[in-house]
Amino acid sequence: MAFTSVFKRAYWTFAVAGGLYFVALGLLSSEWLQRHALYAYKINTALFHDLNKPEQFGFSRNQIQPFNISTPDGEILYAWHILPLGLYARHETALIKQPRGLAADATKTIAFKLLADDPETRLVISFHGNAGTVAQGWRTDTYRALSSGSTEKVHVLTVDYRGFGYSTGTPTEEGLITDGVALVDWALEVANVPPERILLLGQSLGTAVTTAVAEHFVLRSPQIDFAGVVLAAAFSDIPTLMLTYSAGGIVPILSPLRPYPRLQKWFLGWIRDTWKTSIRLTNFVKHSGNVRLTLIHAKNDFDIPWKHSDALFYAAANATTEYGMTEKEVNLAKTKVDLGEAGWVNTWNAGGNKKIRQEIVFHGAAHTPPLLHKPLRNNKINMSEESKGIDSSVDEKALEEALAENPEEVPDDEQSGEDEAPTSMNSDSVAGSSTTKKRKSKKAALKKILGAGGTDQGNGEASGGDANPASKLTNDMVEQLLEMNPSLKSEVAGMDKEKAAEAVKKLDVSDLLTGMSVSGKNQKNMASYKFWQTQPVPRFDEVTESEEGPIKLIDPEQVPKEPYPLIEGFEWVTMDLTKDAQLKEVYELLTGHYVEDDQAMFRFNYSLSFLNWALKSPGWRPEWHVGVRASKSQKLVAFISGVPVELRVRSKVLHSSEINFLCIHKKLRDKRLTPVLIKEITRRCYILKIFQAIYTAGIVLPKPVSTCRYFHRSLDWLKLYEVGFSPLPAKSTKARQITKYHLPSNTATPGLRPMQSKDVESVRDLLQRYLKRFDMAPEFTTEEIDHWLLHKEKSAEQVIWTYVVEEPETHKISDFISFYYLESSVIGNRKHDTVRAAYLFYYASEKAFEEGEKGLKERLNELVNDALILAKKFNFDVFNALTLLDNPLFLESQKFGPGDGQLHFYLYNYRTRTIAGGVDAKNNVDPRARGGVGVVML
Repeated sequence: MAFTSVFKRAYWTFAVAGGLYFVALGLLSSEWLQRHALYAYKINTALFHDLNKPEQFGFSRNQIQPFNISTPDGEILYAWHILPLGLYARHETALIKQPRGLAADATKTIAFKLLADDPETRLVISFHGNAGTVAQGWRTDTYRALSSGSTEKVHVLTVDYRGFGYSTGTPTEEGLITDGVALVDWALEVANVPPERILLLGQSLGTAVTTAVAEHFVLRSPQIDFAGVVLAAAFSDIPTLMLTYSAGGIVPILSPLRPYPRLQKWFLGWIRDTWKTSIRLTNFVKHSGNVRLTLIHAKNDFDIPWKHSDALFYAAANATTEYGMTEKEVNLAKTKVDLGEAGWVNTWNAGGNKKIRQEIVFHGAAHTPPLLHKPLRNNKINMSEESKGIDSSVDEKALEEALAENPEEVPDDEQSGEDEAPTSMNSDSVAGSSTTKKRKSKKAALKKILGAGGTDQGNGEASGGDANPASKLTNDMVEQLLEMNPSLKSEVAGMDKEKAAEAVKKLDVSDLLTGMSVSGKNQKNMASYKFWQTQPVPRFDEVTESEEGPIKLIDPEQVPKEPYPLIEGFEWVTMDLTKDAQLKEVYELLTGHYVEDDQAMFRFNYSLSFLNWALKSPGWRPEWHVGVRASKSQKLVAFISGVPVELRVRSKVLHSSEINFLCIHKKLRDKRLTPVLIKEITRRCYILKIFQAIYTAGIVLPKPVSTCRYFHRSLDWLKLYEVGFSPLPAKSTKARQITKYHLPSNTATPGLRPMQSKDVESVRDLLQRYLKRFDMAPEFTTEEIDHWLLHKEKSAEQVIWTYVVEEPETHKISDFISFYYLESSVIGNRKHDTVRAAYLFYYASEKAFEEGEKGLKERLNELVNDALILAKKFNFDVFNALTLLDNPLFLESQKFGPGDGQLHFYLYNYRTRTIAGGVDAKNNVDPRARGGVGVVML
C-alpha cells in the first residue's frame, strides 16, 4: 500500500508538471508572450537607478552623455555616449561645468564635439542583449573595458532598443533592426565618423541585431563597410537556439520534446521573430569588401551553447569561398591555436580584406567583460592607409573606383592556374540571388577607362581608345586587376612583381577582358586569354558589319584521329549513358562540383531523369559525352558534353553542337583540364564534320554574340526568404511580400490542357513559325519536339511540363507554353534542404502573326500567369526566365525580379553581327530589343 501511494504521488507530480509544461508552451505560442519572453524588456534590475545620472553606475560626472535618437518609424530611442577615460581627464573641467543629464540637443554637447572633431576618433557601437537597459548588470563594466584599448580615442555608443528602458515602442525583430540602423546612421551622418573607424559589437541578442545592421549597410548602395564586427555569444537563429535553450540554464524549453520531432517542429512554426543570423552573416561576408569578423564565446555558456559560434564560423568562412566547402574541409583549412586553459583561437584568412577569427574560452559563461576587450586588438579601428585619398589623374581615379567596386576576394590557397574552370559554362545558378541592389558593371567601367568604348547590350564590343590603354595602369591598379581576373593572374604567377606589372601593361583590352566577371562565382574562368587566342572565335576588337560565316575552314582529314594527351595520372573515357552506373557517375560529379551561386548557398542538383532528358536528345552521340578519369582510382573527375542541334543564325542553318555541362572536380582545377576538354570535344565534333557550336557562360570570353539577363519570380516567397534567396525589401514586411506574390488557385486560359502525343506535329508547326521571328533559333524535327516537350509517363521523375491551348470548335492548337524542373540543394540551412525551381522553356502563340503583333503581349501574360499557377500547384518555389524570346513583354508585369546574373551566348567558329538579347545598354529589360535570341539552353 505504501509503495502504491508513493507511485501515485510520483505519477500525479509528473502529470501536473507535464500539464503545466504544455500549458506554458501553449501560452508561448502567443505573439505577445513570445516577445516578452524573448526580449524580456520589462525586466529591469536597475529599476531604482536614474539612467540620466550615470554617476550612480560608477562613472565620472558627465563622462557619459545621455541623449535621444529618432527612428524613421517615429520611435524615440534612449542612448549613451561614453567618453574614453583618458580623454575625459583632459577635458574634465569643461565637462563638469556642463549641465548633466539628458541632452536636449546632443550635437551641442562637449562629448559630441570631442567625438566629431577628432580626425582620429574610433567608435565602438555596442548592441546589448535582452532584458533591462544600457546600464543593466555588467554592461557598464564592458563599456569601461572597451575604451581601455585607447583611453584617448575609443568612444562607445550604445542604445536601448524600442520598449527597453526609457525608449518608446514595443520590440520586434524588424523594429530592433531599424533601431540599430538608426544609431549607426546617427554616427555616420550626424557625428560624421567614417565607417572605417567604427566597430560594431553585439552580445547575445545584440549579435543578431549587429549582424542584421552589418548586412543592411553592406547591401546598401553605395556599400558601407566598417572597421570590424564582433559577436559575443552569438546564435544561429532563434528556432535552432530553442531546441537546446534552458531558461536560467535550468528549465528546458523544447529539449523535453526531442523524442517528438513533429511536435517540436509544430511549436517552432509559431515563432514570430526568428533572427536568422546565420543567413544574414553569410550575406554580409559574401558581399562585403572588408570583413574583420570576430566571434567570441565561452565554452561554459549555459544559455547559448558555444557550438552556435562554431556554426557561424563555418558559415562565414564558407561564404568567402567561390564553390563552397564542407565543414570538414573548413576545419582542415583553418588555423587553430591552442591557448591551454584559456581556450583556443580559430582563424580564417581568405586573403585580401576578409579575415574571420573565433575565440573560445573555457570559463566566463556568456557575460564576462574581459572577453570583450579583445576586439580592439583584433580589429583595425584606426585610420588606415587604404582610406586615404588618391592623388592621381582623372582616368586613374575612375579606374580605381571600377576596381574597388564590390570587390570579391578569392582565398590565397584557392588561386588557380590558367585553365581553372567554372563549375559550368552556364551562369546564374539555382537561381542566382535576386536583388534590388543596383550595381555598376565593373566590366563596362574598365572598358570605358581602358579605352574600349561603349558596349552593345553588354556584348563586349570594343572600339577606339588608346592603342595601349593598359600602359596607364599603376602597379597598384595592376594588382587589383589581377585579383579580378585569376586566369590572367596565373599567367604572370612566376614573375617578379615589377616584371608582371610591365607584362600586363603591354596587353591590349581584349586580353584584359577575357575571363572578366562581375560576380564571384565566375572568377574561376574557363580558360586563359592565351587559350582563346588559339581558337576560331572572334576577337573583342572585331566589328562584323555584313560578312558572316565560318572563321576557319576545317579539313576533316587534318583533324587528329587520337585524343589530345592528358597529364600523367588521368585518362580519357567516353561515358556510356545508356548504363545506369555511368549515368550515376556523371550525376554524382555534377551534384558535387557543378554550378553554385555567389553566396555559396545553393547548388544545382541534377536528377538522373534530367540528365537522360538533357543528354540524350534525338541524334545524340555517345562520343560527345566526354569524361576524364583518374587512372589509379578510375574515379570520374571531369566531364563535358554535346548534343546535335540545327541552329539557324539569321538566314543560314548551321549543323552544330550544343556544348554544355563542362564540370571539373574542385580539387583538380589547377590541372589544365579545361582547355584540353574543350579541344577534345571540338576534335570529336570535327571528325563528324560538325564545325560550329553554341555555348553559354557567365564570364566574358571572346566574344559574346548576345547577352541576356536572368529574372526570377517568387512562388513561395517565405521559403525563399528563409533560405536566403529573397531579401526582405526596406519598408516592407513578410506579410506584404507574401501578398505581393500570391497567385489565383485556378488557371484562366480557356482550353488550356497538358500536351499529348497527338499534339506533337501541331506544336512543331506553331513553334517553327514562331521562331522564324528571331535571328538565332533552332530548327526542330518532330522527334525533337516529342523529346523536348512531351512528358513520358514511364519517366521516373517528371522533368518537362508543356500545356497547349486547344480551340474548342476547330480543335486547333493556338498556343503552348512549357517549363522544366531543376532542383537546387540549399547549403547550410537547417530548415530547408532544397529549392524547387521551374525554368521557362519554349512557347508560341498564333497572336504573334496578327498585324502589328496585336494581342500578343496580353496573350503571353495570360499564358505565363497560368504557367506560374501550375508551377505553384506542383510545389515549385521559384520560376526563372531570361530576357530571350518575347519574354520582355511579360517579365515585369508578372512580377519577375531582375537577378544579378547574365548569360552570354557564344558561337564557336562562326562570325556574325551582334544579336539582341532583350535588354538595353543599361542592362534593363527592353521589349524593343526582342527578335534576337530564340534558343533556350539548359
